[in-house]
Amino acid sequence: MRAAWKCPTPVPFRGLSISCGLLLVACHAGRPEAPPDPSLPAGTVLRDVEVVEFSDGRKLWDLKASHVHIAPGTVAASVVETEARFWSHKRPVSRLKAPEAVFESTSGTLVLKGKVLGESLERPLRVTAGEVVCRPGDGTMTALGGVSLERNRDHLVAPTMKADLTLRRVTLGSPVHARLVLRFPG
Repeated sequence: MRAAWKCPTPVPFRGLSISCGLLLVACHAGRPEAPPDPSLPAGTVLRDVEVVEFSDGRKLWDLKASHVHIAPGTVAASVVETEARFWSHKRPVSRLKAPEAVFESTSGTLVLKGKVLGESLERPLRVTAGEVVCRPGDGTMTALGGVSLERNRDHLVAPTMKADLTLRRVTLGSPVHARLVLRFPG
């Protein structure tokens, strides 16, 4: 039998706060236990998870995921169906979504994988990439694998991108292919 446990308070995870909606725990009871999910290795599975990191009382970033798998004896967590938001001046300024991610708790690095979609929440700027490595500690992200950046009707394609987490400062690796829409007065 599987028992559900609601987290009444956030669960600490190496300096972070994790609020989980549902934690599945195996219990030995009269009914037979359902077989484990073969796609996940042994460990702890958290469902409907929100992770929030604060520094000096300010929210730096948050992450929402449908489930998180923490393997025994590791400091990394595998995250499925991920949305990460990065904050500045008490409001979210950018967002990244990915089908999967890995969070390394000792370094604080979040690696989003699959078709990663990013957007600025302050201006019309969208990014897609195969992988994005976020380092909230130093406020940077690096995108790899066919980076596409769109702003209004302009479209840039590059092999890599380095940016701050707010997506205010962006540097594309060469070669860069661009499709720009120019408007001339008159």
